[in-house]
Amino acid sequence: MRVCTLTLLYFLMCMHTQARADEFIGRRPGLWQLTVTPIAPKAPSVSYKVCLDADIANNLRIACERNDMERVGNRIAIDSVCSFNGTRFTTKAIVTLAGDTAYHVDIKEHADPPFEGHSDGIITQDGRWLGSCPAGAKPGDVIDANGSGE
Repeated sequence: MRVCTLTLLYFLMCMHTQARADEFIGRRPGLWQLTVTPIAPKAPSVSYKVCLDADIANNLRIACERNDMERVGNRIAIDSVCSFNGTRFTTKAIVTLAGDTAYHVDIKEHADPPFEGHSDGIITQDGRWLGSCPAGAKPGDVIDANGSGE
């Protein structure tokens, strides 16, 4: 259960980081394949398919008191301080873009108080645009590797 909770948290933090950067990324609406890989603490990679649109940032429930961003070429550096379920996360992320159809994010974060016994984490996320969302899917719908919607 701990790995699932951490993966979900990482997914939400990555989504928030990218949502903040969307005005610079120009990410295409549609179905995206996202792979989250926790490096520290070590956990298995988890892949999701997510239906996204331009308004997805408005649907996230993460409060950030700081979200600084600087873009140089195809790289965006993001420094943020966000709260989630009573934990304050200080995050540094580097987003590397491959046009508007793929990206890679390296994230280092510190949690205060520790989240599920861990105060520091390093994760990566890779995103790849797959095309239009499937029939019946709405923005924000998540489909796990088994094809189950959440």
